[in-house]
Amino acid sequence: MAEKKVKIPTLKEMYDKILQVKEIQENKELYNFIVGRKELVEKKNASGKDNAEKSKFEKELTEKIVEELSTMGRVTVTEFISKCSQELKEFYITNSGKESLTNQKVTSVLRPLVESGQILKTPIKGYQYYETI
Repeated sequence: MAEKKVKIPTLKEMYDKILQVKEIQENKELYNFIVGRKELVEKKNASGKDNAEKSKFEKELTEKIVEELSTMGRVTVTEFISKCSQELKEFYITNSGKESLTNQKVTSVLRPLVESGQILKTPIKGYQYYETI
């Protein structure tokens, strides 16, 4: 016998049903509370779309940084930023809304690549040098 699949209502759907109840509509405080909760759920759902765009941007940024690093040889993060192309800097500024590409951002992009073995990190006299393998 095939099981009938039961659709579980979403929070938004449940809030819509609750808002249709006559007693809720008559109680302004309770009605406003439920409307506020529904708006929070909608806002949270919308942020998921933003995260997908951010993830795409991070992936593209990582690819561009690795591509540029491969042309530079062994460099520190500060050297990388000073030598990287204007195109990379503009890509970052345009898509992130930040004023400039920072050491912190480049380091945060390189860290997982070092851990996965795609980038070599070499400490020399207190400085961290990065290069592609």
